[in-house]
Amino acid sequence: MEGISRRKGLMNLTVKSLVILLALTSVFTVKADTNGPSLSCDSPIFDFGTRLNTEEIQHSFTFTNISSAPLVITRVRSGCGCTRAELDRSTIPPGETAVLSSRLTLTGFFGVKRSTIYLHTNDPAHPVFLCQYQGTVLSEMDVTPPAVHFYVKPASTNQDSIVIIQNRTAIPLHPLSIETPGNYCSVMLHTNEPGQQYSLTVTCVATAAVESVKGVITLLTDHPRFSRITVPLSISRVLK
Repeated sequence: MEGISRRKGLMNLTVKSLVILLALTSVFTVKADTNGPSLSCDSPIFDFGTRLNTEEIQHSFTFTNISSAPLVITRVRSGCGCTRAELDRSTIPPGETAVLSSRLTLTGFFGVKRSTIYLHTNDPAHPVFLCQYQGTVLSEMDVTPPAVHFYVKPASTNQDSIVIIQNRTAIPLHPLSIETPGNYCSVMLHTNEPGQQYSLTVTCVATAAVESVKGVITLLTDHPRFSRITVPLSISRVLK
C-alpha cells in the first residue's frame, strides 16, 4: 500500500510540475511577444481617386511603434521608379511615430494604378511592411480605341467602327479637318460635347479595300498642344 501511495504522490507531483512549467512558458512567451518591436499604420493604403496623367501626387504615411522596444526600419524601397519615398527617422522609440513622405508621378500611365512602398523592419510580425497608392489615371486627351482594325472577307459589306475623342484639358478643342489614308475608308465627325468630346465613325469600304493596308487617320484641331490627333488604321483581307 505504501508503494502505491508513493507512486500516486510522485505522479501528482509530476503533473503539478508540468502544469507549472507550461504556465511559466506561457508567461515568458507572452512577455517576449509584448516586448518585441511592433509597427502600426492606421492607413497603409492611400486612394488618390481619379487623376490626370500629368499630375504628381504627394502623401505622407505615419507609422507608430506600439511596443516597448525600439523599432528599426532598415530600408525603404518603392516598387517602381514613379514613386519616391523618404523617412524622417529610421529608429522609432516606444510609443512614438515616424513619417514617410512620398510622391507618385503619373506621367505615362493610364487606367488603374497601384504603387507599393516596402519598409524593411525589425518587427518579427512585419519584417517587410507594405504601404500603397491606388487609384485611376486618366489621359488629358483620350482616344478610345487607340487604333482601328478591320477584317474584310470576300463579298463582305462595309464595316463601321466608332472612335471617341475625350478632351480633359482646361482648353476647349475644336476640330478643323480630317485627313484619311485612302479611298478604302471614310470618316464622319460627330460632336458629342462641344470643345470636350467628339466621335469618329470610321467606315471600311469593302469594295475599295482590295488588299491588306495600313494607314493613319488624322484629326486636325485648334488645340495648342493637341493640334494633330492620330488614329492608326489597318485592314486585313481574309481569303476564306
